Amino acid sequence: MLSKNNLVNRSKYTILLFCSGLSFYSNCSYQKEVPNDPLVQLFVINFANEYYSNSCKNPKLVLRKNTNHTIELKPNEKSWFRFSYEDYKAQSGVTDYFFKITKQSGTAVQFYTNNNCLTYADSAYKRLPIATSATEDTYRLYKSDFESYSTFGASENGYYLEILSGNPNLIIRQY
Repeated sequence: MLSKNNLVNRSKYTILLFCSGLSFYSNCSYQKEVPNDPLVQLFVINFANEYYSNSCKNPKLVLRKNTNHTIELKPNEKSWFRFSYEDYKAQSGVTDYFFKITKQSGTAVQFYTNNNCLTYADSAYKRLPIATSATEDTYRLYKSDFESYSTFGASENGYYLEILSGNPNLIIRQY
């Protein structure tokens, strides 16, 4: 029969031996190295580039006053932009601001605004033109399109156009 001291010592050695074996097994376990998949890497890089250069929070374009910008719209793709806060600040006393889309006859386009880019990147709403013709759509812009009411700094609204039909090449201008 084993004494109490021998039983305690044997238990300690058994636990020590078990932990040593477990440590050895975990250090010697074989881990197969998985090679990098270039297609996955390319997808991640393109997704990150697209997000950081074309999203509600990070628009592709800042539309300057009285400057024509030619854009080509693609179906199911949003090309985000903002209106220039610097141009807005420089126009003291001006109260009427407009956004014009010049297009080919037969082209249908919709203009969207997102006032919640920081919290809800997918909460855009369609805006209606104040004047429309076969080749131009004109929209009224408001102070909130340029300036944030909460910070009295640059607005962080996002804007994009959606092509419905016709030629996807457009000229946009803020004036």
